[in-house]
Amino acid sequence: MDDKTRGRIFISYRRSDAPGVAGRLSDTLGTYFGPDRVFRDIEDIAGGEDFASAISGTMSAADAVVVVIGPEWATVTDGNGQRRLDDPADWVATEVGSALERNVPVYPVLVEDTLMPRAEELPERLRPLAHRNAISISDARWASDTTRLAKIIALDVPGSMAERRLHRLQTAMLLVMAAAVVYTTVALTLGASDVVGDRLLLSPAEVTVNYVAVMTTVLLLVLAAPLVDPGRRRWCYAGAALGTFGSLVATVLSLLGFAQSTAPITTLILFSLSTVLVVGILSFMNLSGFKAK
Repeated sequence: MDDKTRGRIFISYRRSDAPGVAGRLSDTLGTYFGPDRVFRDIEDIAGGEDFASAISGTMSAADAVVVVIGPEWATVTDGNGQRRLDDPADWVATEVGSALERNVPVYPVLVEDTLMPRAEELPERLRPLAHRNAISISDARWASDTTRLAKIIALDVPGSMAERRLHRLQTAMLLVMAAAVVYTTVALTLGASDVVGDRLLLSPAEVTVNYVAVMTTVLLLVLAAPLVDPGRRRWCYAGAALGTFGSLVATVLSLLGFAQSTAPITTLILFSLSTVLVVGILSFMNLSGFKAK
């Protein structure tokens, strides 16, 4: 399954009941999980496409279903006065019933002050819905309510956009630091047979590579911090602060040492300091957990 279809979330709703809420919720969840992973019929079914086939195909591939329940969701009737929920051809009943039978996660979302329908008020096929924990959302608490919903869905459908960005940033940091370590190791190996007097194995230019890696990692940590869970975000900033402070110290030492005859000793100090910085930054990255907020 490619990244665009992995963990798809289907939003089931009645157009006559809560269309505005469904559209807004689709946009919000799309921001959290990625727009290609959230399906809503009015947006995701192309013109001229067979509606029944499109809904059926999407439902069969859905990994979670959000059921938007407004004040008329269970009571709205058709032109003959029959309750639509009791109609075997009703698409909402078909969508929800299919999800319940497939045993995929189903999340009833109650709009504003809507009450959760009781089991006896639902058709036999939909009665298990009454036993699912409902989540209320309102316009006044939209941000907090939808964030809570997204976190609950993420327990069953992992891989939010924040998690994927964090994974890419973490991979980039590790690659940058690994490249610096490999470069330094190669430089040490090639220079091992070329030691004369107090000459060091690493030149100032070679040591500089480590600090470029450190500062690149600092920048990536600053970019990653807003995506990390607030409770552990401070460790990202601590790692960035450590890298910045260490690089400033290294700059001062290099300006003082490389202009004197003791430059080789200064180079050794700088190399040791860069190693300590890399270990420290990795430790702070581990403490942050790199878990999405």
